[in-house]
Amino acid sequence: MEKQTRRQEAGRQGDVLIFPLVFPSPCLFYKRRTTSNTLLILYITFMSLPEKLQTIVTDFKSAPKPLRLQMLLEYSKKVPPLPAHLAENADALERVHECQTPFFLATEYPSENQVIFHFDAPPEAPTTRGFAGILHQGLNGSSAQEILAVPSDFYTEMGLEEVISPLRLRGMSGIIGRIKRQVQEHQNN
Repeated sequence: MEKQTRRQEAGRQGDVLIFPLVFPSPCLFYKRRTTSNTLLILYITFMSLPEKLQTIVTDFKSAPKPLRLQMLLEYSKKVPPLPAHLAENADALERVHECQTPFFLATEYPSENQVIFHFDAPPEAPTTRGFAGILHQGLNGSSAQEILAVPSDFYTEMGLEEVISPLRLRGMSGIIGRIKRQVQEHQNN
C-alpha cells in the first residue's frame, strides 16, 4: 500500500516514474509534455512490409488526398480473374463478412516459400476490388513469414481514412485478417 501511495504522490508532484518496458525492435520514440506536465512517451514500430507492399504504401502516403481514391480505383483493375478450378468450385473460396459487398478469397501454396491469393469481388464494388488489387500487387507470391509479419492495420499508413469510410476500411482489415488466418492454418498443418 505504501508503494502505491508514493507512486500516486510522485505523479502529482511531476516526478518521473520509470517502469521497465520492452519495446519491439526497431522502434522510434516520441516524447512530449502533456497539459498536466506529465511526460508522455510513445513508441512507433516500423512496419515489416515486403518491398512491393511498402512501395504501394509509400505511394499512397505521399499522394495528395484527392488522388488517393483514384489510385485505389486503379488498383481495382489489377485483380486478375479467378482461375478455372476456383471459378467452378465456389466452396473453395472463403467469404469475408466484414466487407459490405460479397467478397471471397482463397490462398494457394505452390511451394513452401510462396503464397498465392485469389479474390472474387463484383466489378461494381471498386473500393473492395481496390483493396484486393493492393494486396495482390503487394503480397501475392510472398512467403508465409512475410505475410504473417505484415501488421493487420498496415493500410492506416496509406491515408485512406481521409477518403473512404471506416466501414470500408473494416473490410480491408477483414481481408488481411482472413489471409493471415488461412496462411497460419496452412503452417500449422
